[in-house]
Amino acid sequence: MMITKVAIEVLYQLKDVLSQMTDSEYQAPSIHLSHATIGQHVRHTLEFFTCLQDKLSHGEVNYDLRARDIILESDRNKALETIDEIINQLNSTATNKTLNLKTTYGVGELSTIDIPTNYYRELAYNIEHAVHHMALIKVGIKELCDHIQLPSNFGIASSTVRYHHHSN
Repeated sequence: MMITKVAIEVLYQLKDVLSQMTDSEYQAPSIHLSHATIGQHVRHTLEFFTCLQDKLSHGEVNYDLRARDIILESDRNKALETIDEIINQLNSTATNKTLNLKTTYGVGELSTIDIPTNYYRELAYNIEHAVHHMALIKVGIKELCDHIQLPSNFGIASSTVRYHHHSN
């Protein structure tokens, strides 16, 4: 399966869940998420995909310097539109490309580390990152809006799904 198809499937799961949610549920602080909102987790997740897609033509990606679009965490419709935009970009990006990942670790650290990578590897990272945040979003949903029908594998890594499938 193409890695872009996997990313699109994950984004469609997120879109399905957001489509069932009200704006107030999207913006409500969750006690179980340290008073973060579902919208904040969605914003964070989408920004990583957007950063990768926007920087692909430059050959370099730095998630630390991603644009932080605060509107995404309060405007559910903007988040849904952004998901559609990312899916459209993924559908038009069919080839792998060599990239340089720039990152900084440590709070007081100023210098960046350069790590050779590629588009597919970074897309795989974005998928895992999204699944992780979707697991957190699921916690918020169970607290704030338990009427939502979650896809059975929402917020669960594909390796875990395969493990459970083969062990039953």
